[in-house]
Amino acid sequence: MYCEKCGTKQSIDASFCSKCGHKIQDAETVNVRNEESSLLHSSEQKIAVHFYYAVPKTKFILLFVCTLGLYQLYWFAKNWMLIRQQEKSKIKPIARAIFSILFYSDLANRVLKTARTMGYSKQYSPTFLAIAYFATSLTWRLPGAWLLIGFISFLPLIPVVQATNFINEHSEDATIDSNYHIGEIIAAILGGIYLLLMIIGFLSN
Repeated sequence: MYCEKCGTKQSIDASFCSKCGHKIQDAETVNVRNEESSLLHSSEQKIAVHFYYAVPKTKFILLFVCTLGLYQLYWFAKNWMLIRQQEKSKIKPIARAIFSILFYSDLANRVLKTARTMGYSKQYSPTFLAIAYFATSLTWRLPGAWLLIGFISFLPLIPVVQATNFINEHSEDATIDSNYHIGEIIAAILGGIYLLLMIIGFLSN
């Protein structure tokens, strides 16, 4: 056993350091304090982000379809903005939204880790979802009416949408944005009209 202050070796039954007079703590007390310090450090290292931008699944799908997939960019940007705000990091939300194919795995992983700390029982693979999202996003490049298959690209996003809903339901500082705002309504109407005209054009050919 050694003195915590000066490092001088002490006898097993010593109460005070023979050199500097500092009180000697027994090994058990030191271990307990080390464990408490470790737990405190672990607690401080918990995920900084504890809520995200959450919308009901039906709203997400409707706006995704009516805006021809553009709504997902808004959804991505809003989530990265909240992450930057809570982590106090230098993340660039707009860039990560535009290049969502590259950053989706990271977002999905962050959301899943946060959800698990709150008791989320469902599981998904961020890597698999990212690959599926990349593959389905390519279908927008198909010629003619085949590009309509691109609408399935919302499917790999749904597990994360559901997880963000769970997180916000269990967070005191967050809500689920279930209301349709004026901008969303206008975008949905205009996009829906364009989509309808596009379908009619494909059918008439």
